Amino acid sequence: MIQSIKIKIDYHTHNNLSELNKLDLSKPVKLIIMDHNIIGSLKNLNESHLESLTSKNFVKAKKILLHQRQANINHNLLKQFGFQHYLTKPFLANELIELINKYLGVKA
Repeated sequence: MIQSIKIKIDYHTHNNLSELNKLDLSKPVKLIIMDHNIIGSLKNLNESHLESLTSKNFVKAKKILLHQRQANINHNLLKQFGFQHYLTKPFLANELIELINKYLGVKA
């Protein structure tokens, strides 16, 4: 059974990021990003938010489903790391791919 964690992201607070530590990383993890204004929020993320979202624990798990409503983009780049990636806007997806690559140490 896939574990599910819901995180509402905004630039004021870390919200539920402490919940990340409670996950059993030997099992698949579904990360649900809940935000009505996700594009605005992602533009305002700071380094500590990014550390939490792409932490070493998650990278080790390599079973993250990044999920946002109405998924329909190409996510081959993340698939090679065992990620599945679903977001609504291509430019937003590319932005997130770049951030994850940064923390994985992948060179463009």
